[in-house]
Amino acid sequence: MEGQGGADTPNEMPDGARLRGSSATERLFWVVGLALLSTQLSVGVANLVDTFRIVFRDAPYDVVPAALRKEANFVKHRIPTGSALVYVMRSPEHWQSRLWHRLLYPSPVLFLENDLETTGPAFRNLRVRYDVRFALSVGNPPLDPGFQWHVVFPARTGYPETWFGELLP
Repeated sequence: MEGQGGADTPNEMPDGARLRGSSATERLFWVVGLALLSTQLSVGVANLVDTFRIVFRDAPYDVVPAALRKEANFVKHRIPTGSALVYVMRSPEHWQSRLWHRLLYPSPVLFLENDLETTGPAFRNLRVRYDVRFALSVGNPPLDPGFQWHVVFPARTGYPETWFGELLP
């Protein structure tokens, strides 16, 4: 390789170039960069551990208010296990209805969004198809889908009045 501008020894570079990282400044940048990267990774992992603790330990218990959990237990003890329930709401509301769905699992909860859906042959067919005997009605005031009897769960902050009862045959 002599005479072609090549290196004569392993530490020499052709045409007077230096080895990468040979200056003190470049080494300092590498050390600082690695220190920052390791710090960010350690902080990220620590935050991830804290987040997982909250999500997997605390979240299932903090989402549902105690009063709603008590009302759901009342309902669960009065309907046959696994039987379907109709949830009637005046206007679409997605938070409380899904909490009821979660609390009443494994019983299916069928959602109806207005009083027009509780009248007519479609509602009767739905009741027959899923053997629906009970309903929850939510609103101010709640709609009556044809209760034979009902219990009133009073309104509270963030949650409207709720009726639970058995539907007329």
